Amino acid sequence: MPDTVSLDGGLNSKPASDEAFTCETEGILTGNWSYQDGYVNVAIVNSENTYKDIKLDLKILKCYFPNCIKPPPKDEEPPFTERPDYSKKWDSKIWKFNTTGNLMTASESSETVNQFPAENQNVLIEEGMWVLISKYKVPALGIVTIKGGLEIDYKYTYDYEFKASVIIVLGGRFHVGWLNNPMTLPTARIILTGNRNSPMYTEIDGIPVSNKALAVYGAFEAHGLNHGTSWVRLAETAPTDTKTLTIRTDDSLNWKTGDSLIITSTSNNKEEAERVEIQSFDKDTGTITLKKKLKYRHSGGIETVNGRNIDLGAAVGILSRSISIEGEVVDGDADAWGGRIITSVTSIDGELRTGYARLHDVSLKHMGQDGFTEQSDPRFAIAYTDTGSVSAIKPSEVYRCAFADLYNSAFGAFGMDDIVFEDNVVLNALGNGVVTISENTTITHNLIANTQWTGSYDGRNEEFTLRFESALSAMGSKDLSIHDNYIAGSERIGYNVPGVDCENNAIMYSNNFGVGNVIAVGILPKDVVPFQCTRLSGFILFKNYDYGMYYHNTASLIAKDNVISDENFGLFPMVLGPDPLSHVIGNQFVKVEDSIVIGQSSVTNCTEETNPAGAYLDLSKDHRSSRGPGGERPYITIAVFTGGANNCPIKPCGQIMSYNAISGEMKIKNVTFVNFDVAKSGCKAAFAISTLKDNDDANHPVFISEAKHINVKDLFKILIHRPNVGKINPADCVDMDCDGLKKVLVKDMDGTFMGVKGSFIPQSEFEWDGDDTRRGLGDYRIPKDALTTVIGEVVSVDSLAPKGRGIVRPDACKLEKVSNGKAAYWWCPGEVDYEMMLIESYDSDRETRRLSPIAFFSGGYVDLMNGPQDHGWCNGYTCQKRISTFLAMILSGKNVSIYFSSTQPDLIRFALIRAGDDKCAVVALYYLNPNRIDVYIEDGTKHVLPTNGEIDANNNFRLKNEEGVSYIPTCSNDHGSNYIDREARLIYFVIKGGTRTIFLKRANVIVVAFGFPSVSEEDFFDSDRMIQNIAALLNIAVNKIRIVKIISESSGRRRRAAEGMTVLFEIGDGPTENIDDDIGDVTEEASQLMNECQEGNIGSALGEETNCEEIIVGQTTYIPAQPEELQFHDQISPQHEGVQFLVQPRIRAYDTNGDVIDNLGIEESPWEITASLRSCDPACGHANAVLSGTLTIPSSNGWFNFTDLQISHKGDGYIIDFEISSPTGTNLTLASSPFSVDGLPMTAGVYSMTSGDIPQDSTFSITFDLRDNSTDIAIPDITWRGHTSFDVTCDLVTSSETGTFSGTLSKTFDSATGRATFDDLTFSGYGLVTISCLVVSTPDEYEFYSFRKVFVLGSHQASIVPEASAYIVVRYNADYDLTLPTPVAAAQLEQATIEVFTIKYTGVIIRNSFLSKGSILVTFTVEGQSLNVTSTKQEICKEISSGMQITIGGTALTLDKYMTVDGTDYYATCGEREKEDDGLHPAYIALIVLLCLLVIGIVVFVVVWRLKIRPKSKTHELRRFTVTEYADLKGDETNNTNRGGFYYIDNGRTVFLGAQNQKARELSNNPKGNSNFQPQVAAPITTLYDEKPGRFHFRSSPLPPKQEDGTRGITPTGM
Repeated sequence: MPDTVSLDGGLNSKPASDEAFTCETEGILTGNWSYQDGYVNVAIVNSENTYKDIKLDLKILKCYFPNCIKPPPKDEEPPFTERPDYSKKWDSKIWKFNTTGNLMTASESSETVNQFPAENQNVLIEEGMWVLISKYKVPALGIVTIKGGLEIDYKYTYDYEFKASVIIVLGGRFHVGWLNNPMTLPTARIILTGNRNSPMYTEIDGIPVSNKALAVYGAFEAHGLNHGTSWVRLAETAPTDTKTLTIRTDDSLNWKTGDSLIITSTSNNKEEAERVEIQSFDKDTGTITLKKKLKYRHSGGIETVNGRNIDLGAAVGILSRSISIEGEVVDGDADAWGGRIITSVTSIDGELRTGYARLHDVSLKHMGQDGFTEQSDPRFAIAYTDTGSVSAIKPSEVYRCAFADLYNSAFGAFGMDDIVFEDNVVLNALGNGVVTISENTTITHNLIANTQWTGSYDGRNEEFTLRFESALSAMGSKDLSIHDNYIAGSERIGYNVPGVDCENNAIMYSNNFGVGNVIAVGILPKDVVPFQCTRLSGFILFKNYDYGMYYHNTASLIAKDNVISDENFGLFPMVLGPDPLSHVIGNQFVKVEDSIVIGQSSVTNCTEETNPAGAYLDLSKDHRSSRGPGGERPYITIAVFTGGANNCPIKPCGQIMSYNAISGEMKIKNVTFVNFDVAKSGCKAAFAISTLKDNDDANHPVFISEAKHINVKDLFKILIHRPNVGKINPADCVDMDCDGLKKVLVKDMDGTFMGVKGSFIPQSEFEWDGDDTRRGLGDYRIPKDALTTVIGEVVSVDSLAPKGRGIVRPDACKLEKVSNGKAAYWWCPGEVDYEMMLIESYDSDRETRRLSPIAFFSGGYVDLMNGPQDHGWCNGYTCQKRISTFLAMILSGKNVSIYFSSTQPDLIRFALIRAGDDKCAVVALYYLNPNRIDVYIEDGTKHVLPTNGEIDANNNFRLKNEEGVSYIPTCSNDHGSNYIDREARLIYFVIKGGTRTIFLKRANVIVVAFGFPSVSEEDFFDSDRMIQNIAALLNIAVNKIRIVKIISESSGRRRRAAEGMTVLFEIGDGPTENIDDDIGDVTEEASQLMNECQEGNIGSALGEETNCEEIIVGQTTYIPAQPEELQFHDQISPQHEGVQFLVQPRIRAYDTNGDVIDNLGIEESPWEITASLRSCDPACGHANAVLSGTLTIPSSNGWFNFTDLQISHKGDGYIIDFEISSPTGTNLTLASSPFSVDGLPMTAGVYSMTSGDIPQDSTFSITFDLRDNSTDIAIPDITWRGHTSFDVTCDLVTSSETGTFSGTLSKTFDSATGRATFDDLTFSGYGLVTISCLVVSTPDEYEFYSFRKVFVLGSHQASIVPEASAYIVVRYNADYDLTLPTPVAAAQLEQATIEVFTIKYTGVIIRNSFLSKGSILVTFTVEGQSLNVTSTKQEICKEISSGMQITIGGTALTLDKYMTVDGTDYYATCGEREKEDDGLHPAYIALIVLLCLLVIGIVVFVVVWRLKIRPKSKTHELRRFTVTEYADLKGDETNNTNRGGFYYIDNGRTVFLGAQNQKARELSNNPKGNSNFQPQVAAPITTLYDEKPGRFHFRSSPLPPKQEDGTRGITPTGM
């Protein structure tokens, strides 16, 4: 019968009629149909009684599915809400044996047997079956596969235990209780059996199942007894030794006697958490009586602030549940391998099977499998992977569960959305506690306690592990909601969460507690924060060990609506980027808003708290948070803005490892500070706001507003640390404090923090000319140019800074000392507009050229800056680089003068950091060289003409200085207004706030000073003739030349000794509109001008008495002295023909006064000199001689240093001529004295020969080539001096008793290749033979011998397999040189000695021999079987003992009674050891010691006298210095070898006196050390910062030898 019949193609189908019908049947309608006898009858009714066309689309269908309704796919079936009617009990007749394997199947088959699955048997429940376990004790099974349904009955009071190695829910359903019928009466334990080595389940695709697993690809529902809320808070403090707890109860609690509880620690020691058991519980009063007393005090109570009640009580959670899912414990928990639940997706016959797991009121114990944490295989207690969104079809949820004693994380959600993890207790998770990398995860009201760090778990000691796990790990999640959670005792981080996008106003985080963790809330640099600004809010942080909130990432931070109480370190904010080397001024910020900060709460009792301890702390000791100088606890630390990460946790989390970012600001708004006062007993005091102790680089401005106070003393409001004196060393800050802790600005914007508006600034002048000379601070560090007038007079510092030293400050400022005087700051009340000014070099050498100390004169004060520290690492060494970026502190409206200690950068930027538009300063910058300085604003796109500059009618730029006119701009002028004072070498400019910047660019021009005879300025020119002449000389346009200054003889600041005047000309283009516009290179003009001056051609162009006094090109100043002659500094000393001279010529130029000239030409285009070999009579030298090498070289700092000259042929009377070849026409020449070149010393070397051992009677070959005997380099042309041939004849050096030497023994060297090959040589004997070859040249000039040792393996030796060897030395007690006067004699004795032993001892191989001095020592090796080697040693020893003789050349030599084997004396049978010399008489030793002491005393006296009693310079009279030991500071953690030495700092110079490997010192003091170790002492380093401002002189010898681990760092010790 059909299922549907329709006349319209299936659009409308009527049900079949129950009975047959006809057209007369009443009520029949079109489309009615019936089925009879195989026919379908369909009614078509026409009620109009007329003919008409009816369109029919008859469709008759027989459906596959009932009622023609297709059921949903298996994967889309909704959850069952009750047990189906077709369920069968486990112990009924439903089982059949599978045809293969250890398997029983629950089936409707007729093949079932009256038998049930046995122990360890595998079980399959087929689709369509529902098996119920009810009061039947199921044995421990193997693999249980559920395609139908499996249920543990919830109706009976029965304790179920279901064990299996693996449970696979494969499209089926596994129920332990129901959502509406939980297991309230019985208890059920599901135990997953096995261990780490059990077989792995690999039958399905997808995430690995592993073993000991419950894998869900269908439905898993577990619903236990509702105990009510899983955790509550202590209402009252529970003291030590009490058995009574008072909790904050509610009506939902269903806790009972025997239930197990966890009480969290409320100190920073997680070990104070305690497990207890309920004796009784009064729900009405919240009183719990315990079976045992508490060991520790647990806080309970409310802190009320501004009407807000803050519960600081411990959390109390219940661990007992009626359903338990457990991993079987095997051998304790040694393998950390528990059970796991994995809920994921797989494919069966092409159809998806997606799992869901809904757990309510379930306990999970001993779950998780250690080491598997990745998303691809997360072996957690329960993990969800790729299951899609939670829905009514897949209602995954974990609610009111308890996780305890885990071997991995408790919960993980990967690639699933909308999961809820609520009201759970997690205790002792391993690694991360709860993990989500999913969307819309909700984590609410969970207690996560004592999460264990994997690096120290179970006795591990992983010092270098990079894992830094967290109780809640949610980096990578999206739209995360976390509310009302309590995380305590995490061994690393509590909350590792991304925060909320600052633009999202939704409350995504609220009321989340972090107590007693190492870090409560932590975002590390490795974490990816997907926002430009992240908001961390809704946290209550209490008693955490290192940090309450640690933030170190790229996004700006808003910390809002948080409570921070009783912390060791409250808030650590470090924002990354941009890198200051990129010159980007970022807009990063940190805001702390609407929060409460409590220094000491009422619930704290420090005297009863225990100190935390354990490997998890020991292994992270470098990560400890910093404190105040007296151990005080900092709360809100001033934000650090840095260009790069500190690599936490690889490196210490509190340190800074990159240059500071250019810009940043911190705002503290509407924060209530509570109880910052004298510390309670046993506690440490706290500071509300603090600098970061280790931030030596730079601090950015802090703005405080709308502050509130409750019991806060002024002296505990702010801490500004002293700079770290240990950073004053060549590897960090060099020779004075860095600026970070000396340039701090904290502003009270509205007077709510201090009661009146004002600013906090540091005591920058600390130890200025003080007793601690290590600080390197004092008047003597002020650049000398700042203390010299324009006429050269010295000015006292007190006259320039009459008010004192340090940051400029109003008279109302008050110095406040805190931390018992160990720290201090200036509090400046009132409308004090301090601003931070950026000074930034743009030059390519901004990391290597030091500008500091930089002096700032303002308002009667002088201050000094040093800059940030060196953060670089170059191949394990400190890079000796420090960026020239400075954040100076100025007062808005005050003028400031700035002096660098070296030449100013070519391009430098200034800006006021985070200052208002109305803030302003007038800056006067001193520039050492008189180059023009151009000023640009608007990011360099707009040039600002100086107030004394003008563009004339011909569009030429020039500067004017009219009498009586003041050009110095003021703040009433526009931003960028400037004035160039050529006389004082100062450029004044106006800088204003906002986002505006100023660039100062050194113009690419030449400044040249010409000296003229004494005339009046009026008579000096005639219609610009001088400029025209210079233009003609240099062939450039007239408008590129301008006079910038005239210094008459009456001026107090003259450039020349003779009477007259000096005129400064500027040559080059005028300023461009845009800073990047090219104004043309002046190198060619500078080179030509320098050459004309040095060649003496200026007089013809500018007047006979005109002198070139100075030429400045870029930052280099040249004194264009005219060379008069060239002289040798080093004369030529040749070696022999064809090789480079031993001493190469070095030549210098001298002027008419005999003074050395330091510059010949400019650096970019130096003068060149060419060497040539003088031609002479054939009797002089050799007719074919050629001078080769680099014949033309440039001058370098006035030197001409040849490096590779050589002459090809020997000869006498050679002369080399040297002439200046560029520029041409100088007529400066020099000739060497006549010298001789010796002939080449020749030898024959082996080019190639038959490799390996040569068998007896076999043919072998040797190819010789002719070589330079001094260099061992083959001679490329053996006919270079007319030799027609070189003949060689070979034979044995002496005859052999074992055989004869034969073959073609005479050859001639091939003139093309320089080689001679003997290819048919044969030796009929065996052992060592030495071939002696005589080489004779034609014509007769060369005749010499060459020797080659050959080892021939005897036929009886071929079968010897060396398994042992001995290194033997024997001795002839005879004078080596007298006995063996020639190499032939030595070769003969060696061959004869070895031959004797070779013939005697046929069972071994004797080879590798050589002779050496020490009398005559013969060394060789003996190889063979162990027994034979041993017997040979003994036999040789006996031979020596009996007076063994060797006869050579008719002379008998006797072997001495001496023998060593493998470096050890071998005296078993070789006679008595000779008596050793007893050494010097004790009297002589005493005398030597006395003489040494006397010499040391004299040296010490001389040093003290020279340095202390009789200073040799004014510098030493003004300043004493301290010699300081230095050692490694920045070495790799694995470096166990220190390097040390001494250095001292003298008037800005860092002088290294030496460095020595520490191990070398130890070994030199310990003669029993390794005798092969040779102590190496490095040469002294003298990196000098010269006293003359603007000049760097580096005189350096090699740095300390590189350690094996590549480290080198130098840091003072004992500081």
